[in-house]
Formats: sequence, C-alpha cells, structure tokens
Amino acid sequence: EGARMQGDKIRREFAEARVCHLISTRFQKDPSQLDRHHPNHVKLSCDPFRTAENLQRYLQEEDGVRCFNPNIDNAFILEGHTDVEGTRGMMLINWRSAEFGLGRVGATGGVVLQVIVPPGPSKMQLAEADMAAEKGIEVVTVDCMAYRSEAFDYHFAQMTNVSRLRQIATAGAEAQPAEYPPDIVQKV
Repeated sequence: EGARMQGDKIRREFAEARVCHLISTRFQKDPSQLDRHHPNHVKLSCDPFRTAENLQRYLQEEDGVRCFNPNIDNAFILEGHTDVEGTRGMMLINWRSAEFGLGRVGATGGVVLQVIVPPGPSKMQLAEADMAAEKGIEVVTVDCMAYRSEAFDYHFAQMTNVSRLRQIATAGAEAQPAEYPPDIVQKV
C-alpha cells in the first residue's frame, strides 16, 4: 500500500510541475568498477545510483521542478511488481511517457540529465540519448567521472551546466529546449 501511495504522490508532483527533467543513469556501478583487479577499475569510483538520487534532490529544491529518477521512482510507480520482463517493459514505457518521461520533459521544456560515471556512458544511456534526440530534447551531461564515492549538491553547484539549470528554474523562466544555452547541452 505504501508503494501505491508514493506512486500516486509522484504522479501528482509531475502533473503539477512547471518543468520536468529526466535522469539517465546506470542502475549500479559497471562490473569493471566492482572488481579491483580489473584493468579499468577506479578506486572508489562514483556510485551512479546515489549520485542520481542526490542530483534529483538538488534540482527539486527549486519550486515547480521535478526530476524523474528511474532508479527510484520506477519502484514506486510499478508498485512492487516483480515480473522481470514486465517490469523492464514498464520502465521503458515510463522513460518515454507523457506522464514522467520524454513526453512530459518535452512538454515542460525540461532536459535529460545524463549522469556519467566510470568507465563512461552505458549502452542504455547512449540509447536514451538517441531517444531524446528523436524527440528534440536536449541532453545535459553531468560528468561525475572524477568524483569518488558519490556526487553531492556542492559538486553539482560547481558544474556550470547543472547550476545554470537551477538558475533558469529560479528565475521562473518558461524554459523551452531551444532556450537552454548551447554551452550546457550536448549534441547527440
């Protein structure tokens, strides 16, 4: 019952939000980062799950802004469903949806925030960037390659592209994708 209530809360927040963003991130560290003997291992590499959660919280501090974090929000929206194939399908539907995903982001003038941790973007993140490009939605890279453990709000505040997104939200701008300064978005 708690998952359903939280899922309903997320739905309300996204329906009422002025600007919605969508986070593209790994679900967990790449296997190369879990094996300290792997040639590409980075000691204490940045955790994508916790970093995405921190980024979501950081951006949602601004009134009217919501970020869909598939690692967390899907768990509540799917209400604890455990069928693996069905769940993966629903996660993809949510990613593209008009309620939380690319459809909602496009309608509110938001962006896709691509969290990059060692060893670089996953194949799924590359596919998500392609889906965003197909919809004309900008992708903002959140480069966390050099951070140890996880990235926090003070790291995001130092990232020009992320802090500019907050400034746009703070100013109450009726942001549209074309209005995001070219220095904060990547071309896919």
